[in-house]
Amino acid sequence: MNQKLKTIQALRGIAAMAVVLSHYRLYLHQNENYKNLWDGLLGWGIVGVDIFFVISGFIMAYTTIDSPSNFASSMKFILNRIIRIMPSYYFFYCYHFFSLVR
Repeated sequence: MNQKLKTIQALRGIAAMAVVLSHYRLYLHQNENYKNLWDGLLGWGIVGVDIFFVISGFIMAYTTIDSPSNFASSMKFILNRIIRIMPSYYFFYCYHFFSLVR
């Protein structure tokens, strides 16, 4: 991976962390005296969602530019994404579900 692509990946990581911090501010709202402070400091992090998905789309297009444009190549790409994403998705989904049941 070249240096420019690493820099873009780092920006994607920063965007993801901004989203995490934006969600974390909701836990900080328990003390109503500081609600406006946390919203002011961390509320901007929701912009990270847009940045993350734009960069992710760019990275997918950039890394597959030399791939053949046919059905088999598309199916291979989709299956690789499913294999990479689904296990962690279901792990965290089940974790969240069972933590709510308790």
